[in-house]
Amino acid sequence: MTKRSSSYPAYTINECIIMVKQIYAQYGDSTYLTREDIADILGLSTPSVNIRVSSCAQYNLLDVKVKEGYKPTELFKKIHKPLHEEEVIESKAEAFSSPKLYKKLISKFAGNHLPQKKALANLLTRDYSIADKAADKAADVFLKNIDDLNILENNILKLENASENREEESDKELIDNTNGFDNVTKTQNAPKVDKQVTNSQPPSNNDIRVIPIYLTNDKSATLHIPKNLNEKDIEIIKAQMTVIELYVSHNKK
Repeated sequence: MTKRSSSYPAYTINECIIMVKQIYAQYGDSTYLTREDIADILGLSTPSVNIRVSSCAQYNLLDVKVKEGYKPTELFKKIHKPLHEEEVIESKAEAFSSPKLYKKLISKFAGNHLPQKKALANLLTRDYSIADKAADKAADVFLKNIDDLNILENNILKLENASENREEESDKELIDNTNGFDNVTKTQNAPKVDKQVTNSQPPSNNDIRVIPIYLTNDKSATLHIPKNLNEKDIEIIKAQMTVIELYVSHNKK
């Protein structure tokens, strides 16, 4: 019996944008469409459109509603009808960090050297349950997206050039409270982003574990975590660290 592969985008973000544009041109974003409807729009057979629709949905360019179908998302509209150029870049970065597989790969390779395509394909098969026959395609699309987004520097995946998924409400709050990095007050003792992190710390009690973190040049930080921390909480913490990394990177410029 052939083992089923884990889900992965089989088309790049740019390819999916082109497909969703065709859907949007005919129906806008007010109507959920079946796969048969989308196949007609794209001039394809229903079986051949399945993988395309799946890829668009994984990037959060198509919204999925059970028993109703698919329609373009708000994220797609930010790319298709942006208010400014940076909105396109930010939205594509958000699309890139949306697939479950990509979240894991971003976490693994952020700030590290990316393997070559063949090695990446082998890794996808060994550690991420991607079928052998699909691994080369999955690796190729992942690397093409990185190239399209220009987030690779000296073969290192640079997080400061991409956004983590902004669906997490905590990310939105931190970004909103900094009012954009250009407006952060650059005081030595209390930059706004640090203040926000401090304010978000829970009160110390029996359910909180305090972990000191010793940094370079006699600096230190303190992490307050609940004892019932779960995997989802860890994902949120990682996303917050990415925002802090973006802040630090911006202040170096």
